[in-house]
Amino acid sequence: MNSFSPLFIPVNRRKMVIMTIVYGLLGLFACLLTYYIGANQSYMSHTVFKVAAVIVFAFFAVVAGTFAKNIKNDAAGVEISSKGINDHSSSISAGMISWKEIKSISTAKNLATSYLLIHVKHPQEIIKKAKNKAVKRLLEQNMTIYKTPVVVNIGSLSTSLKEIESNVDQFYQRFGAK
Repeated sequence: MNSFSPLFIPVNRRKMVIMTIVYGLLGLFACLLTYYIGANQSYMSHTVFKVAAVIVFAFFAVVAGTFAKNIKNDAAGVEISSKGINDHSSSISAGMISWKEIKSISTAKNLATSYLLIHVKHPQEIIKKAKNKAVKRLLEQNMTIYKTPVVVNIGSLSTSLKEIESNVDQFYQRFGAK
């Protein structure tokens, strides 16, 4: 990349469709299983299991909905520009992180996926800007696990870890670390 024109990496829509279907089916299966267990036992009220089945289904429906939301959203993804990294790849994305706010950038891998970790100078400010309490708790969990609230799931993007790492490093060398 010779020029530093903004680079947009969209989410992988195919993966989003698959994840929506998987979580929808898991929610339906878990709901029916919980309801079935409640109907075929005699040691606890059936109402408890009915309520639990609805809660389980609601949880999976919310998760499936977050994936479904990204399918039609053309802005879903990560934009890297001279201003910074603008993350809109998930429901708990931090939004625009300017280069002057970024301390360092690293990666983390687990069995399922890879993550781009953006270490910021003022992580509590990012957490304070959370959309709601649920997102705030997830950002705090990211802070506990990864030591930063800004974590980008590379598996949800239409690129490889090596490619995004290279692009982010080039922009960071040019516009960050001053």
